[in-house]
Amino acid sequence: MENKKIKFLVIPAIMAVIIASGLTAIPESGNGNENGGFENFENITTHTYEPFNPATVENEEEILNQIIGTEEMEFLNSLGDVEALIYGHAYSVGIFDPTTTEWIVILSSDNENESRVGVFRLDFETLEIKDTYTRSFTESAELSVDEAIVLMENKLGDRPHAIDEVIENDVERIGTNYVLTYPAHDFGGTIIVNENAGEVVFYGTTVWNGTGGVIAPERAELEPIPIPPENLPDPSNYGVTGLEVNPTEAEVWEQIEVTVDVVNEDNYEGPMEVELKIDEEIRKTNRISLKPGEEGTVTFQISKSEADNYLVQAGDFEKELEVKRTGPEPITQQGSDNFISEPFELVEGLAILNLEYEGEVNFTAYLVGEEAEEKLAVLDISAGSYNGSRVLIVSEGEKISPGEYRLEVETSGNWNVEIEIPHIKDAPEAPKQIVGDGDFVSDPFVFDGDNLDLTLRHDSDTETMVSLYSLDGKLIDSIYLEGNTPGSEEVFEINDDFDIESNIYYLEVNSTGLWGIRL
Repeated sequence: MENKKIKFLVIPAIMAVIIASGLTAIPESGNGNENGGFENFENITTHTYEPFNPATVENEEEILNQIIGTEEMEFLNSLGDVEALIYGHAYSVGIFDPTTTEWIVILSSDNENESRVGVFRLDFETLEIKDTYTRSFTESAELSVDEAIVLMENKLGDRPHAIDEVIENDVERIGTNYVLTYPAHDFGGTIIVNENAGEVVFYGTTVWNGTGGVIAPERAELEPIPIPPENLPDPSNYGVTGLEVNPTEAEVWEQIEVTVDVVNEDNYEGPMEVELKIDEEIRKTNRISLKPGEEGTVTFQISKSEADNYLVQAGDFEKELEVKRTGPEPITQQGSDNFISEPFELVEGLAILNLEYEGEVNFTAYLVGEEAEEKLAVLDISAGSYNGSRVLIVSEGEKISPGEYRLEVETSGNWNVEIEIPHIKDAPEAPKQIVGDGDFVSDPFVFDGDNLDLTLRHDSDTETMVSLYSLDGKLIDSIYLEGNTPGSEEVFEINDDFDIESNIYYLEVNSTGLWGIRL
């Protein structure tokens, strides 16, 4: 068996939480880093806003180079000198992740009769322009800070989890923009009001699991400069002509290929988003571009984690899919006090213990062998709330040997325990990103390459440990990241000594806080 290298890159935790500065007046330039003009940017005054590290603006010239020459920039520049505000907006809380962060550039220009505003969203790593917005105003509003706060509170009032009141000392004036970033414990955001436009020109939210988004500007309320290709086909004229599911009877986690046949019935060439639904819900989309009258096929790969009957749909076509579990059913127990279960069998390999608990005392779970006098502690959770997973290794010579056991629980609170023993032959490819809070065991994934790069970030006062296991219960290796300390980089090898029977793996995370993994 060829050696496979597993590379863990660990980066220190970054909190995107903003603390009010406590200033008694709004600074004229905030923490803006003014630049009277780069070469080629003589008529641009640049300000930077840095609400958190490491999204410090050290590449403003590169960012502006992406914008210079665009139609939107020309639209603003034709009115007069341009002011730019650049900052990095994180859509995820607690763990800085460049894949959930964008560069936001607010551009403004004005004269005696008109003011114009443009908003650019750029990829944080590649600086590729992802979206642009422009708007023109017939006169300059010249808002005061009190008027800007009213606009902010009106916009924030429409959002769940936003703050109810904006404090003047929390607002920074940066150039002609009033800027507020409110703390992101689980939910936060940044809202910007332009003094001359007299409106909220940008509002982006920050959510703990990376699902923050752009609330303003909205396409419906702006006047974007249109740059669409001519003669795009009407998506309704793309017809779905066939659907195939292979196989139609599958095992849990088995990879299933779904093909959708489509035809462009329009007179123009162009793209179409093909939607794949499972049980009436859109699960995946894929894009295809066809010439007039041309037929094509879109392929999807799916798998299901639960044994059940599913309905796969595309267009007016549908197919039934039956997913079966060939291994033992999960062992489930629940209660609200001390408990001893009936005997059950644990077989050789990897098992996953899932626990939900709410109580005012500690929760302890033991496995008690039918012939063993010693109780094996497998879970010890402090009082409070817990919802997490742990890996159990069942193997001869290990703490837990194959055999018959009872589950014994000592606690006083509501609990629900499930012990899952995976018995699978296939799994999806490794996910690109996993984000979580606390203890966690990933879904199974396959790894066929020679290198697997894993980037870990966490926000925890205590140690975070990530372990890689094979399906047959071999611990490949573990990495530790201490709380609030710089990270390190190591390379782990899967070598012949492990005698691994499968290329299916699981990741286990032991943590008390937020964490993120990128593969």
